[in-house]
Amino acid sequence: MGELNSFSSSALNEFVALRAGKRRESDLSEKTKQFIQYLKTYREEKIQKLEELSIQRSEELKQALERQAEASKETAEASKETAEASKELAQAYGEEADALGKLTQAYEEEAKVYEEMVQELEQVKPNLQKVQQDSDELVVRVRALQSAVEQLTQEMNERKEREGRKSPSPRAAAHSSSSDNARGSYADARFYQGAPPTENGASSSSSSSGSTREGASSQSYSSPYPDRKTAQ
Repeated sequence: MGELNSFSSSALNEFVALRAGKRRESDLSEKTKQFIQYLKTYREEKIQKLEELSIQRSEELKQALERQAEASKETAEASKETAEASKELAQAYGEEADALGKLTQAYEEEAKVYEEMVQELEQVKPNLQKVQQDSDELVVRVRALQSAVEQLTQEMNERKEREGRKSPSPRAAAHSSSSDNARGSYADARFYQGAPPTENGASSSSSSSGSTREGASSQSYSSPYPDRKTAQ
């Protein structure tokens, strides 16, 4: 720009006249020709700089576009990987949901089985109560039978002991027999409080013979309640 100021106003005027067609190039002064040459050189330099700047900008733009394309490619790849991961995650969730569904179904089936077992136990409960009641009654009768057997055994031992010590007179023997029959009837009555007497037991309890009463006790012990059925 400093060189442009060094040219005189007359050179500028001649250049303007040349552009306007009022002057011919051969008629121009040397100073004007230098001015024209300067303008050509200046224009070429400007054009070259603009071209270089344009090329530089184009290269920068190209690199920016390449970087953007690479970033877009990476973004697309990341999106693809994310989509694949999402697909795998969804598949994993689906498998887990299936497993949970099967587990829930198994728990429901198990609960149903337990419910059926509870219902069966509720149905069997009355029978179990009946069996328990019959068992309690049986225990009572067995205890009564044991008590009667112990009583009879004690009486038999006492009688044998008395008979071994001395031989009683006919009157004493009759009195002893009556006492034995009375004690036997008392023991039989205690025994039959737990179970109804059998026909053999009833007839034997009224006998006056000690040996007959022993037979009745033995029959009663072997079958204290013949009419009773075993609890199922």
